[in-house]
Amino acid sequence: MHNRAKGGRFTEEQVASIKDNLILEKLEYLQAIAEETVNELGCPDIQISECDISRAQDLQIRLRAPSWPCFMSLKIQLTGRNIAPAFAAMGGKKEDHQAFKRFADQLNQPVMKGTPHFIGLWQIDGNPKRGINPSRPSLDEEEQIADCIKRMCQMVESEHS
Repeated sequence: MHNRAKGGRFTEEQVASIKDNLILEKLEYLQAIAEETVNELGCPDIQISECDISRAQDLQIRLRAPSWPCFMSLKIQLTGRNIAPAFAAMGGKKEDHQAFKRFADQLNQPVMKGTPHFIGLWQIDGNPKRGINPSRPSLDEEEQIADCIKRMCQMVESEHS
């Protein structure tokens, strides 16, 4: 496991949470849901990343396609209970941020300067609640997770075309 967080290392509490809450196994499960959903959509150009646990606040898998102006992030909290689906800029280059800003503008979502270029699905839905809701499904709600993935893929395709 990569060791990053405070001072460049995970805290002992974070490492314990990752192990105790079976985060890697849950990310693999989420990866399987994403693969099945992408296959159902018939979108072979969508690439699904390996499980990324390099940063405690960003335990995730990512979906991206060469034509997209952003990637989709499916994060799991350290508690291992909820999924936080979001869009994020492809990288730190100026062109990546500009492409993401154009995408965000089409969704009527503000992207502030000096902050990470990130839009949570719950923000687009106008749902500020941080608990379980259709835009932040519980990990045991496989159908809701698949629906979020489908919807987000369709949003990227339609807003970018």
